[in-house]
Amino acid sequence: MSDEAKWQGYFLDYLSKQPPDLWHSVARGWNWSSGTWALKWIVQQDKCMRETAQAIFWAGNPEYYLPTDGLANFDKTDEVFELLSLILERWNANFYKGKTTSLFDFPYSLYCQIYGFTDEAGYFFKPGTIGFHSPDNPIVSMSSFRDTEAQCNPKHLIWKVPNNIGWPMLSRRKLSTRIRGYSMSEGYPDEFVELAKKQGLW
Repeated sequence: MSDEAKWQGYFLDYLSKQPPDLWHSVARGWNWSSGTWALKWIVQQDKCMRETAQAIFWAGNPEYYLPTDGLANFDKTDEVFELLSLILERWNANFYKGKTTSLFDFPYSLYCQIYGFTDEAGYFFKPGTIGFHSPDNPIVSMSSFRDTEAQCNPKHLIWKVPNNIGWPMLSRRKLSTRIRGYSMSEGYPDEFVELAKKQGLW
């Protein structure tokens, strides 16, 4: 077994013993240059939260895979493309737990009060604020995606992307690399880093 395979196996074994909230924190802090193997594991778990799958999907920049110049001109064995396709397949099959809502279903102030969004934290979805243009805001990501999608020939679209993957989550966590006390280092929980050091893997 290679050192890389040993490392990945050790981390996935660690994740399998952790709650979905920690998976979400890992997903938000993940270094994509390390590959998609951990993210793929997360989105295939029965307990993967809907907001986690949503966050991974938009972080993967699905807009890149739209055929704006005609036919799709990328390798369909691309690991990010495969990951995003897997998320969409499971999202459309209602595999992930959780609920989405449209921002405009509620008065804005009430919406923020109910779901805990604050201007200081940057989670306002009001147009013109810093939070609205945050990469963590699915509304902006979906809007940009739809604008680019409209430029494509419908016959060449490779995905059916539902509107609700671009809606805020009813159980939405504050998307940062520190959630409910999970402190991260280079995309890995500090607790795991300490364990890996003891094993001589870090």
